[in-house]
Amino acid sequence: MSNREINFLWQQHQIHHSSEDFNITVAVRHPLTHNWINSFFYLPLALIIPPAHCLAHQQLNLLYQGWIHTSLVGSLGPLEFIFNTPTHHKVHHGCNLYVLDKNYGGLLIIWDRLFGTFQPMKKDEELVFGVVFQPQSHNPIWQMYYRWPGLWSWAKSQKTWGDFFRALFYGPSWIPGVGAPRLGRDEDKFDIKPRPKFVVPLPKWLQFYLLVHFLAVCLVFQEFAIQKGNFDQLTVVLTVIYLLVTLTSIGLLSEGNPWASYFEFVRCAVFLFILPSESYFLQGALRFYFAPSMIIWGFVFFHRAIQQYKLELKYSRLASENKSN
Repeated sequence: MSNREINFLWQQHQIHHSSEDFNITVAVRHPLTHNWINSFFYLPLALIIPPAHCLAHQQLNLLYQGWIHTSLVGSLGPLEFIFNTPTHHKVHHGCNLYVLDKNYGGLLIIWDRLFGTFQPMKKDEELVFGVVFQPQSHNPIWQMYYRWPGLWSWAKSQKTWGDFFRALFYGPSWIPGVGAPRLGRDEDKFDIKPRPKFVVPLPKWLQFYLLVHFLAVCLVFQEFAIQKGNFDQLTVVLTVIYLLVTLTSIGLLSEGNPWASYFEFVRCAVFLFILPSESYFLQGALRFYFAPSMIIWGFVFFHRAIQQYKLELKYSRLASENKSN
């Protein structure tokens, strides 16, 4: 059983698969609820497995799966028969019809071979990374939870209680009333072909701006992870809010959201004037990022106002000329 085979679990896991590129960063694309939900499955194991053994296995599995999220490594020869490798895991992250619900293995691929879920990559068909219904957004918070309202509405629309629970606990491709198996019928699934990626062209200055602020997020997170035991509760909460809001703002700006620039200006103003300056790990961001960033967006707003004024003046002149004629 996998997150991919239970619809309500897939809704929270799909952000791990929604990247249209397959690289090492995909390994850390997980929802906020990832560890909480997994704990319901791992905690009962303590009744039959020594916790030390379970934790050691969990850490090994986690570390191993990090490096297999890459398109730079090809076939590893005989190791491909036993271990999960980048070529096997590519298949797991594809959304072509022939790779759906395949190659679940974390460290070992032999389990997929034994249980019939192994699928080698076809050389004559390009793998499409992402999910079947690809979200057209880079907003991380929205991407994590945008599917939940739709799932709940779909489940409530079922005519029987049985179908209500099937909508939640069967696979995301299951359809009621057609005698479909738990994971759905192949003829009802979409066969995704190569498609354009969701990429919004951005000016060079904005690309550099987003890079700088993303690096700041990485530095703050690293400092937070190392020293969080030394911080009071307020500082911890403010830091988590900073990380979430900043990543959301970066996502909105990178997708060209019309409200993104205003959101970013407010973000910089809030974290410049409200966050406690005694927080050592935020000093660099407060001093070197937020104030100059506010000035940058001030210029952007001023430039927009000038352009809007010129446009309105142009239309006003054209309207006057039409009336005189």
